[in-house]
Amino acid sequence: TKPSKDKAVYFTAHYEEGPNGKPQLKEISSPKPLKFAGNGDDAIAYIEHGGEIYTLAVTRGKYKEMMKEVELNQGQSVDLSQAEDIIIGQGQSEEQPLITPQQTTNPSVEPPQYKQQVPPITPTNQPLQPETSQMQQSQQVTPNLNTATALSGSIQGLLNYVNAGLTKEIDSNKQIDLIKEAATAILNNEKSDIAEKQSNIIALAENTVNNKNLKPDAKVAGVNAILETTKNDQNTPNLEKSKLLEATVAIVLNSENLEPKQKQHMLEKAVDVGLSLKDDASRAATIDGIKDVVIKSNHSTEDKGTMLIAVGDKVNVSELSNAEKQKLLGSVLKKDVEAQVLSPAQQQLMQQHLDKITAEQTKKDTIKKVNDILFDPLSNTELKTTNIQAITSNVLDGPATAEVKGEIIQEITNTVAGSSLEAQDKAAIIKGVGETIATHSDTSLSLPNKALIMASAEKGIAESQTNLPDRELMTKGLVGGIYEGKGGPEITKAVSSGIDNSNINDSEKEALKKAKDAASEAALDRDTQNLTEGLKGQNIEEHKPHDDIYNKAREVINAVNPVIEALEKSKEPVVSAEDRIVQETSSILNNISKLAVEKVNNLRAMLSPNGNLKTLEEKK
Repeated sequence: TKPSKDKAVYFTAHYEEGPNGKPQLKEISSPKPLKFAGNGDDAIAYIEHGGEIYTLAVTRGKYKEMMKEVELNQGQSVDLSQAEDIIIGQGQSEEQPLITPQQTTNPSVEPPQYKQQVPPITPTNQPLQPETSQMQQSQQVTPNLNTATALSGSIQGLLNYVNAGLTKEIDSNKQIDLIKEAATAILNNEKSDIAEKQSNIIALAENTVNNKNLKPDAKVAGVNAILETTKNDQNTPNLEKSKLLEATVAIVLNSENLEPKQKQHMLEKAVDVGLSLKDDASRAATIDGIKDVVIKSNHSTEDKGTMLIAVGDKVNVSELSNAEKQKLLGSVLKKDVEAQVLSPAQQQLMQQHLDKITAEQTKKDTIKKVNDILFDPLSNTELKTTNIQAITSNVLDGPATAEVKGEIIQEITNTVAGSSLEAQDKAAIIKGVGETIATHSDTSLSLPNKALIMASAEKGIAESQTNLPDRELMTKGLVGGIYEGKGGPEITKAVSSGIDNSNINDSEKEALKKAKDAASEAALDRDTQNLTEGLKGQNIEEHKPHDDIYNKAREVINAVNPVIEALEKSKEPVVSAEDRIVQETSSILNNISKLAVEKVNNLRAMLSPNGNLKTLEEKK
């Protein structure tokens, strides 16, 4: 808006008629020294008057031309720009003494028409009214600028306004508001295309980080305000926003006017904004772009690693799905490893984050499959068991750690236990899970890891929300599966460990342990009975090769006996080495034969129902 009459600023140009009848510029004057917001010829002039700032419809280049013309016409060539120029990013200049305006003029002389892009200077004693079609309106600059009007000329004009305001205003909150308003004006400018908006936002960000009138924290807040404004803009497509974020991060990281901690804050803000974009393609483009900027920056390898870990942490704690987190973190880790910017410890940390997210996603996918099987009305218990056994086997064969596999198996048993199936059906499925774990290849899954996973399986049962009798039945089913799979005592003991580590009360733990022991005893009794039945009717005196150890020993005795008998019949002393070897061998084999007979008979007696061994431990 034009200043009121009593506050009008008179920047005058005095023309006189020359010898050839043409007007000649003889003098220019102003109530205050001219200053320029910038160091180029396109820098706009302004003056400070009455505590306010006024921009003028003249640039540094145009002012130089006018001064040369005054000198050429032998007029009063008084340099109005005696004050030190304001350069973007520097402090306010000191004011110089007033220059008295020229009082006499010839108003009948028409000012010459200039071909330059700036409008002609207003004749003597007329308030400034530049033509808005070529230059932004002369207006008062306050902390609450009309930035949209300032932008109507050029981005440099907007930056001039911003820098003049930042120079005058010392309140950091108002400085940040000014930067935010400028960013809004850029993004809302309907006359600019996407490319121009991007260029202007980048220029504003660069101007912010390099402005020495801003304190370090204000620079961080200013850039963050630009990023937040970009995020909330409704007119810029998300993919274009990702480019803006990437470019802003590049400016920040390559700036020499920021400390590493300040750069880190701005980087994290850019990542937050990028992760908030509405489509996964834009989010991925933002993270990839920022990651590349960090890798290509001029920072040390250690600093790059720290920044990339920060990017990974932001992804890790975001509200994105595990599937998308897994994709983004995997991409970051792969590029970081290729670029060799992560230390072994940093690489391990990021891999742990990725493994955890991968486990969560695998768990989620697995449980979905289990639920689909459990609620399939067309499959019976046997088919459900077979399918869930297949899922269990896939988990055990997967690349995850034993701990993660245990967590997934725990979710499987917990899901089965909490389903609406009949208790007997759930126990049958759980038995299948136990058998699958017990029979899994020892080469791909060590015995301690099997025990760990089996404990997790029982924990899933114990902590389910189903009633205690059902949990007892399923615990028995799990133990039964272990015996079906020929699992050793370490695997069986792991069930007790799973009960102990469960978040249930002591009485429930005691009940589940009793169920586990009952199942173990029943399984061992069945094994004993099967062995006894297998031995019934066998005559150890009969020569049945390959039947048992006794028969093998008997064959050896029968083969050696003729030699022994021959030696006994002969009264002659044994003198040859061969004879001594035969005697000693005969004695050893005879002892083996007797021991074998004794052990077989003892074993049969011990395992018989009437034997002396009563407890499970003794029988084992």
